[in-house]
Amino acid sequence: MPYAEKRTKKQSEKDEKPAHLKTMRLEKIIMQISALSGLAIGAMEFIMFLLTGSQAILIDGLYDWMGVVIILSYVFIQPLLYRPVSEKTPYGYAQIETVFVLVKCSILICMTVYIIFDNVKILFGSGGGNQVDSGFIARFEFAVFVICLIAWLILRYFSRRIDAPMISAEMMEWRLDVYLTFGSFVGFSVVPLLQRLGIFFIAENIDQIIAVIIALFMVISPIRMFVRAIREIILLAPDSGMVERIKKTAEELAEPYPYEITFFDIVETGRKIWISLYIRSINGVFYIEEIRRFQRELQNELEPEYGDIDIDLIPEIDPEPPEEEKKTENLRTQIESVRQERQKERDR
Repeated sequence: MPYAEKRTKKQSEKDEKPAHLKTMRLEKIIMQISALSGLAIGAMEFIMFLLTGSQAILIDGLYDWMGVVIILSYVFIQPLLYRPVSEKTPYGYAQIETVFVLVKCSILICMTVYIIFDNVKILFGSGGGNQVDSGFIARFEFAVFVICLIAWLILRYFSRRIDAPMISAEMMEWRLDVYLTFGSFVGFSVVPLLQRLGIFFIAENIDQIIAVIIALFMVISPIRMFVRAIREIILLAPDSGMVERIKKTAEELAEPYPYEITFFDIVETGRKIWISLYIRSINGVFYIEEIRRFQRELQNELEPEYGDIDIDLIPEIDPEPPEEEKKTENLRTQIESVRQERQKERDR
């Protein structure tokens, strides 16, 4: 490798390193804020559950504590996600993050199904619903709502420049927490109104009803992320919307070039997207500079929307038919004979 090229390569690696470390540091800050906030809210909800016995508060606290445990585990494997690909790990360590999302969603789904079943059993059991101080819990839920809203706004500010499945999962949880704590505050606040209206069944069982509603809302996003994680682990193509946008962009950028895209191979693993485009030359000739320029244009077009993306353009070379192959072989023989005759003349 020429000295100038080596120097350029070293300089580019040096320039990329600070950005890489900055992203990693920012992601760590987001996870720390999320873990500390979740830990504080989880502790508050656990104490409140002991004081009131509220099932709605218990389910919220369980979600928060489970989230903290998974975040702390994730912090230890985070440096692996920034390691480059190698022959041993052709897709890097991106799928470790997908596994974490899969485990997290599986636990949340199992917990939610159990809580729904348990609260429905209490609701329609012979002992009746769980009697709680709705006014006291309403004030507590409003305080938790304010804390969740502040935490979500802070995390949203820091996460704007990071596109990662685990960060998306955290933001999804905090957004749900904001909505559901506010819904719980409203639900427990209207109990006196329900009693005045004579709707005693809902008023007396408001704790179980709110717990089931929270669980039903909570389970939707984990199921979606679980399905997406399964697709990523078995290396299926991403959702059809993403595939169609990538195809349309690539085909539009390919129009000025003498190449035809014959096949799209698109895989998403964690926070990285791998795109392989198989191209056929219209005139039978491949120009390296044109292929590089097409690759750069496609990279610049897709990166702002999809973040970390790897694009390979693979020339598709059709085998020659037997007649053409025979002609080529005859031509090679003629060229070789002419070369040998000229060599003999020079030797004389």
